[in-house]
Amino acid sequence: MPEPSHESPQYPLRWRGPLPDRGAREGAVRWLVILNVLVFVLVDWVPGNAIYYLYGLSRETLEEGRIYTLVTHMFLHGGLLHLGANMIALYSFGRVVENVAGVRRLIIVYTLGGIVGGLLQVFLTPTILLVGASGGVFAVVLAFCWMNWSEHVHLLLVFVIPLKVKGRALAIGLLGGSVLLGLWAQFAPASAGVVGMIGHWAHLGGGLVGFAFGAVWFRERVVTREMLIRERILNQRRLSQGDDIS
Repeated sequence: MPEPSHESPQYPLRWRGPLPDRGAREGAVRWLVILNVLVFVLVDWVPGNAIYYLYGLSRETLEEGRIYTLVTHMFLHGGLLHLGANMIALYSFGRVVENVAGVRRLIIVYTLGGIVGGLLQVFLTPTILLVGASGGVFAVVLAFCWMNWSEHVHLLLVFVIPLKVKGRALAIGLLGGSVLLGLWAQFAPASAGVVGMIGHWAHLGGGLVGFAFGAVWFRERVVTREMLIRERILNQRRLSQGDDIS
């Protein structure tokens, strides 16, 4: 017997199989945002940059055996704009992923995205000290893109300009943009300016984790509108031929 499908008003797709218990799939994104904000406030009270060197991620911290920086760097941010952009994106996209995939999978993809993105950044730019949740956030956003692969999503570009784009186009734009900007910052740092101060390779690494996560999990679980239309057409053909489709 096929698994039942569930429709949700939050996104234009159907989910095959039972949804997680609602009480178990609410709150992780909210608490991640709260934790990041609290850490930012606490760090802001501490004079100097010692905390960034203790808990930020670099090749030096890994060579010294401070493996914990693979996680702790995700809770440090370089300023209010850095924090705000990451948390708005995490909250906006993360709630949808959490609502469908559940708390455990949301935390896994977010954490792995941050770790893999951080490793890629320090491997390609060994002199950098990396802070920020961008790798994890990109992982969540790319997982969201898989959920809406053939559907239009409405976004605010730089939080101001309305943009309507399909999930696959958003995924290609984010991954491709990360590669192009990363190459620019890598090979022409003098002309890159502020672009060269952004962890584009961390974005790419985290995004690839989210893309892989979505391909493995959501591809078999999500039914898009195009698939439903194809299924309806096939059913109509069977009916016209007198076949039993029950």
